[in-house]
Amino acid sequence: MAKRYRPNDVLTGTDGHIWWNGRNLATVTKFESKLTANFEDIEVCGDPSTQKKYTGYSGSGTLSYYKVDTQLVDEMIAAYNEGVMPEIEIITSATNQRTKESGRYKFSDVTVSELTILSFESKKMIEEEVPFEFGSVEILESIGVEA
Repeated sequence: MAKRYRPNDVLTGTDGHIWWNGRNLATVTKFESKLTANFEDIEVCGDPSTQKKYTGYSGSGTLSYYKVDTQLVDEMIAAYNEGVMPEIEIITSATNQRTKESGRYKFSDVTVSELTILSFESKKMIEEEVPFEFGSVEILESIGVEA
């Protein structure tokens, strides 16, 4: 029998948090991360089908936030100018407010290969979007996983 859910257990972005190298980004408006599996085709004589062999994955994401300082952008500009990329780690958390359980993930070997230095529009709050890639992801804490 399927486990019933409670509507109050549905996670919301309001209860999400992001830490960029240990610094809480308090003005995050949106976060997305995904894994893309890499497969190589296997084609053998006598079999008309194409099979797939998993060869690894790549990770990418986007972080959006209201701009209240220039620290993140300045850090990346300095890295681009010096030719030495910083070691970046992102930790995310989404919490169920009823149970106080959190789903937390750590993204390591993060790279930022595209950077908008500044973009603004009259009578609009400045929101920045940072696309990124990551080398690995680790589950730090899970919600509703029974042992």
